[in-house]
Amino acid sequence: MRRIAGALSVAALLAVAGCSSGNGDSKPATTDGATTTTVEGTDTAAGGTDSTAPAGPSSVVIRPMYYDESTGQGGLAKFTMSLRPSPDGALRVDFSEDEVGGMGDQYRASVWNAVTVATLLTGKPLSGEYRAEISGVIDGPSAGALTTVAVLALLQGTTLDETVTMTGTINPDGTVGPVGGIPEKVRGLADQGIKTVLIPVGQRNSDGVDVVQLGKDNGVDIREVATIYEVYEAFTGQQLPQAPGSTPQLDNTTYQRLNAQANSALAEFDEAMGKMNAIDPAIVTELGSLLEQAQEAATSARNLQQQGLQAGAFSDAYEAAAVAQSALALGENLQVLFTQGVDAYFSRVLAGQSHRDKTIALFDTLKTFNPKTLADASVLMSAYGTALDAYTVAQSGIDQLTSLQSAFLDGSIELTDLVGAVVVPTFYLEIASSLVDYAGAIFDVGRDLEGAPVSSSVDLEAVAEFFRKASDANFASFRTTVVKSYADQLGVSENVMMGRFADYDINIALSLSARNTVEALVDYIGEGETNAQYARLGFAITNYARNANLLNKFYSNGQLDENGQVVGVRSTAALTASLDLAKDQLGAAIGVLLNQDTAAALQVAGFESAGVEREGSTDDKFNALTTYWESFVAARVLAYLGGFESAGLS
Repeated sequence: MRRIAGALSVAALLAVAGCSSGNGDSKPATTDGATTTTVEGTDTAAGGTDSTAPAGPSSVVIRPMYYDESTGQGGLAKFTMSLRPSPDGALRVDFSEDEVGGMGDQYRASVWNAVTVATLLTGKPLSGEYRAEISGVIDGPSAGALTTVAVLALLQGTTLDETVTMTGTINPDGTVGPVGGIPEKVRGLADQGIKTVLIPVGQRNSDGVDVVQLGKDNGVDIREVATIYEVYEAFTGQQLPQAPGSTPQLDNTTYQRLNAQANSALAEFDEAMGKMNAIDPAIVTELGSLLEQAQEAATSARNLQQQGLQAGAFSDAYEAAAVAQSALALGENLQVLFTQGVDAYFSRVLAGQSHRDKTIALFDTLKTFNPKTLADASVLMSAYGTALDAYTVAQSGIDQLTSLQSAFLDGSIELTDLVGAVVVPTFYLEIASSLVDYAGAIFDVGRDLEGAPVSSSVDLEAVAEFFRKASDANFASFRTTVVKSYADQLGVSENVMMGRFADYDINIALSLSARNTVEALVDYIGEGETNAQYARLGFAITNYARNANLLNKFYSNGQLDENGQVVGVRSTAALTASLDLAKDQLGAAIGVLLNQDTAAALQVAGFESAGVEREGSTDDKFNALTTYWESFVAARVLAYLGGFESAGLS
C-alpha cells in the first residue's frame, strides 16, 4: 500500500507539532567506485549445481576507482571476482583481503547486491560460490554497478574491455545510481591506461566540476549511463538479453474480483469519512493531513476504475479505507484522552488491539492453504508479507504506548508532552488493523486463479534464503553508509541515530523489526512446513525492495539535511531513468507470467498503482520505486518457482 508509509510520516509530523484541543556530499567518502578490468581463466562459469552458464572466464579482475576523503586523493584498487559451481546448491560469497579491514562492510554488501541483481536480470541459478578478493583497502557502495558487470561477465561468459572504467551504485532493476567524489576519482586515473569512464546519468556537473571536460583534459572520455544494459554493452560490445516491456492486462475473472474489492473498500472509506463529523472539530483539523492523504487515495482509486485499471484501483481503494479508518480511530482515541483522561485513554487503546485477533485468524487460514499454482503462491507470499508488516507496526505501537504509560505514571513525562507523544504509536495500532484487512483481501482476490504449477523440483528454502541474504546486505550497507556516518558527524551512538531515522521513515522501523517477527511466525507455522518458506519469501521480497530503496533514498540519490532527513534529489535524471526502467522491467516480468498462463493480479496492481504515484512529489517517486521493485522481484521469484526463470531472456 504505497501511501501507508507517507501516512505514518504525517502522523509523526502531527506528533512533533502536538495535538492542541545530506545530503550525499556530507557523508565521509571512502574508497569506492569505478574500474579497469582484465579477464583471467577459461573454465566454465556456473550459477549453481547445473551448467546453464556458458563457457567463459571463471574469474574477472577489476580495478575499482576510489576517492579517499581523508587524503583528498583518488586512485585504483584491485579486485578479483570468481565463480564456481556450488556442490550443495547454496549461494555463498567468500571474501579475501590482504590488509586488516581491507574490505569494508559497505563494499561487502555491494558485492552481495551485485550478485543478486545480476542473477535476477539473467535468470541464472540462485546458487554458486563467488569469491571476492581485494588487494589494498576499499569500502563504499559506489562500485556496485561495476561489480554487477563483473558478475554478469562470469554468468554470460563474456570478457570486459580493460580500458573502460566506471563508478555508480546498482539498483534492483538494473539502473545505475548517483555517487560522490567523481572529479577526484577521475583525477586519480592518470597514467592508468583508461580510455573511457562511465558515470551515472545526470552527474556530468558533479561537485561543481564539468567532469566531461575534466576527462578530456586528462585524456579520458567520460560518458553518462543510466542502466546496466548500457554499461554491459560498453564493457563487452554485446547486448545483455532483456525481455521486452509491456502494458499488462487482467483476465475477466481477476478484473471482476478486484473491482468488487475496490468498491467494498471505497464504501468503507466513505463510511469512515462520514463518521468524522462526530469528532471534535479541533481534532479533525489536526488530522487534516491524514484525511487529505485518504481522500487522495480514494480519488486515485475512482479515477483508475474509470480507466479500467482495476488492479491499481484495488490497491488505492484499500489505502484510502485504511488511512481514513485509522485517522477516525485516532481521532476517537484522542477525544477520549481530552474528555475522559489519561487512564481511560490507555485502557481503551491498549485493551482494544483489534489487529491481534485478526492477525492470528489470518495466519491460521494461511498456514493451512496449499498453493498449487504460481497465482496461489503469489498471494500467499504477499499476504504473509503484508500481515508481517501489520504485526510489526502494531508491536512497535504497543511497546511505545506501554513505555509512555509508565513514564506518565512515574512522572517523567508531563501531560502536555504525552499528548503529542501518543499520536504515532496510536496510529500504528490502528493502521495495523487495516493492514491485516488488506492482507486478507489480497488472499481473497488472488487465490484459485489461473496459474502454471509450482515446480516440484524448486527448493523454496534456497529461494527464500537467496533474497533474505540480499535484503540483509542492503540493510547492512544502509546502516554503515548512512546511519553510522551521521552518528559520527552528530556525536551520537548508532542506535540513537537509527532511532531518529526510524522516526523519519517507517520502512526503517519495519526493516529493524521484521526479521525477528518472521522467525516467530515460522515457529508458529512450524519450521518444517512448506508454508513457513512462503512466509520467509514474503518477508524477503518485501524487505529486499524496501532496503534497496533506503540506500537509494538516503545515500545514492536523496539529498539530506544535516539531520539526515530527505529534502531533495541529487539527480532528477537518474530518478527518472530508474522509474522508467523499473516500469519496463516489471511490465516485462508480468508479460513472462502471462505468457505462462499465470494470473499476476498483485504485480499488475503494483504496475498500475506505481504509475500514478510516480507523478507525485519526490517522496511519492521514491515510494513508486519501492512498489515497482517489490512487484518486479515478486514476479521474478514466481518465474523461478515455476521453472521458467530464463523465459524471455535468451
